[in-house]
Amino acid sequence: MTAITYALLFPLLVGAPSPARTPAPVAETAPRSLGPVGLAGILVGAAGVGLASAGIARLAGGESRATSPSDQELIVVTDPHPQGRAFLGAGLGVAAIGLTALALDLTLLRKRRRMAVAPVLGPTTAGLLVHGRFEVRPWR
Repeated sequence: MTAITYALLFPLLVGAPSPARTPAPVAETAPRSLGPVGLAGILVGAAGVGLASAGIARLAGGESRATSPSDQELIVVTDPHPQGRAFLGAGLGVAAIGLTALALDLTLLRKRRRMAVAPVLGPTTAGLLVHGRFEVRPWR
């Protein structure tokens, strides 16, 4: 009798086995490869973000006063705000140029690309993988 009770109660305790479901098919799309313009856009954008963050750091800093070796305050006072504004403006401009190059590479230049460049990083190697398609035309 305990085997029959166990057989009746086990599906209620554990849950009835669900029918096997197949996962919905996933549409495979070709990955977008970056060309040399896109890679340069990423690097230029990163440099622009670095410049902009340096400008923000300069803007956040206060005035600095120079002291003499005898700890007497000198009249030299440097204001970092003009430098900060210049770095911030240049950084935002450079970042905009980098993002524009990246968008250009992913949209317009992707159609004409015959070469792909990808970084390669392994435990014993590092470098760039360059892959290209070439069209063979007969001599005329």
